[in-house]
Amino acid sequence: TGSGDYHYRYQLPKEIIDMNLNEGDEIPRGMILLWDNLSNTIIDDVILKWDDQHMSKFSIEWLKQRSFRRENQVKYLEENYRPSKIAWNSTTVTNIIKYYNYEEVMKSELTLYNWMVDLATNGVVFIKGIPHDEMHACEKLANKIGYLRKTHYGEEFEIANKPLISNLVYSSGALQLHTDLSYYEHTFGTTMLHCISEADGNGGFSLLSDGLYHVEKLRKENKAAFDILSKVEVNWFDKGVHQGYDFHSIFRCPIIRLDVNGNFDKLYLTVTQRDSYFSSDSKDIKEWYKAFKHLLNNFNADTFKFKLKSGK
Repeated sequence: TGSGDYHYRYQLPKEIIDMNLNEGDEIPRGMILLWDNLSNTIIDDVILKWDDQHMSKFSIEWLKQRSFRRENQVKYLEENYRPSKIAWNSTTVTNIIKYYNYEEVMKSELTLYNWMVDLATNGVVFIKGIPHDEMHACEKLANKIGYLRKTHYGEEFEIANKPLISNLVYSSGALQLHTDLSYYEHTFGTTMLHCISEADGNGGFSLLSDGLYHVEKLRKENKAAFDILSKVEVNWFDKGVHQGYDFHSIFRCPIIRLDVNGNFDKLYLTVTQRDSYFSSDSKDIKEWYKAFKHLLNNFNADTFKFKLKSGK
């Protein structure tokens, strides 16, 4: 149907254009589906003619790639937005741990890309071979892929035993499993640690545990605990003095943060920086503490323990 030298047609899957036109149907105002009748050839394109006479042309392949079929959307997001994450525990962590050479990451774009993909997929990756005299390896590597973000501790800061501390990270005592910077609304996507001098003696071990694994395990095994930890807001804070400047940061967020689709997005878990003010409904507090203890026990019972060497 149609008139003149152009006719409209509909030969696309409904997921691409939800507009099933029959003969005699009125085409929505503002656009016309066209083909060239003069050459008497089939054009594998959709051509739109707007009220202002502007013409837009879209290939069928282009439209298929942008269809509303879920499998197409998932494929696009995994290839162009974020790769699928791999959950791991203390038993399977050796399957995902990878080591990269510092000089190769800094010089090879392909190696840098592979390192970033592994980091996004597994949540942790190691780099070795950092020169002993290189004191700003984290800054140089960060500038290869983005930029350093400032905190009230600065952009880079040295973790060492210091007097008159305002944060337990500067003490010689053991640190609990934790996530960094829970008191910031916009937490960093990546934290880089450079071991300049390894600890002597029997101490100095590091612990890793996968937040994705334990959050999804909790969702499966104890949905009530998962729900309360993903709904009740917690006051996270950091207060003290650093290099002569006072700071006091506060942020409120549940321990488990979900995205708009209910998928796990981020974990906020720093026991030492949970405020003594708990500004939530009192009817939720008892069950929250039960759920909190359950999650902490799961983390502490399933950790990857290792000791960093200088240059990693």
